[in-house]
Amino acid sequence: MSDCYVFRIDYGSQYNLIRDELFQHGKLRQGWGADGMQLTGEVGSFKCGWEKRWGHEDERNVTKRFNALQTMKKISVGDYIVIPKISQDVEGVCRCFTVVKCKKEYQFSPIESVNDFGHYLEVEVLFSCGYDKDENSAIIKNGFRSYRRAVNPVYQVRFKEAVEELVKMHSSDPVKFNNLNKDFLEVIAAPTDEARKAYLQDINRKLSSLFSPNFLENLIVELFEKNGYAQTGRNWYDKNGGDVDIVFEAWNKNTLLYDIYDICEQEMPHVYVQAKSKQGKDYNNVEGINQLNGKMPKIKEQGNAIFILNNTTDKFSETAKELAMENGIILIDGLTFASLLVRYGISVRME
Repeated sequence: MSDCYVFRIDYGSQYNLIRDELFQHGKLRQGWGADGMQLTGEVGSFKCGWEKRWGHEDERNVTKRFNALQTMKKISVGDYIVIPKISQDVEGVCRCFTVVKCKKEYQFSPIESVNDFGHYLEVEVLFSCGYDKDENSAIIKNGFRSYRRAVNPVYQVRFKEAVEELVKMHSSDPVKFNNLNKDFLEVIAAPTDEARKAYLQDINRKLSSLFSPNFLENLIVELFEKNGYAQTGRNWYDKNGGDVDIVFEAWNKNTLLYDIYDICEQEMPHVYVQAKSKQGKDYNNVEGINQLNGKMPKIKEQGNAIFILNNTTDKFSETAKELAMENGIILIDGLTFASLLVRYGISVRME
């Protein structure tokens, strides 16, 4: 069985650039790769390149990124690489993944226009596949939860078997494979992406103009309670930096798991939410993560728990994303929150 990797690309402002590099030039690129930051050098050179390109950063964070990228050097010719949220057939970020095969191992050459994404592999693009194509694609989609770093070696046997089965299906009859792979919802997703994003941005802007210290917390409470989640606590502060704004039961009432916990008189797992009402860019968006971290050790002693930072900022910094990932904290930014409100909270009147 071939080795397999999950490779997460930049899904932000440079997504289209990285997508073109992949599908037009056969280069699978990774960020944190400005001049002088090649992985074949020492971490000191990587840090110098970082500071020249992006300015000062905590030394531990830069070292962590250097170490995380080392996995790229382990990818060999013939290995399979699965890239989430990208398709040959859909222009924007989508519910698809693309499978490629490594043709040439790690190389370094930054894209001049952005002086970044210098780390790359030459690959052969095999196929793109919708998340809901069949049982194999579902196994891969669900497996992505275990592989959240930029570059991840895959150890799950079922995941690797699913990739190989899809490769086999595609190679035996590419036309049939591609015809079965049509996801018409994804086909219309790209042309409507800008309109949907503008709609959500407008909602977030209007909400931001209404925000008072308690407005966001009350809105989150109403959203959860409307969908069957009971609030059990509010404003837990330990005077040592730990802070939780809202606590909910983790299971929706009138569900099997809720009744199991209730009948068996077991302590219900809980959801712990920290709410931050910020407009535009939040330059201190790790604050909420640190506040949840202050509470986590005591809470985790009590059993399973879910931690959420709901911040109405436009987007989280890479540092915040990494810190949240390390500590198992779910991040919800302004656009995501607006999307959840539309889906689960706000009704739209058709006139």
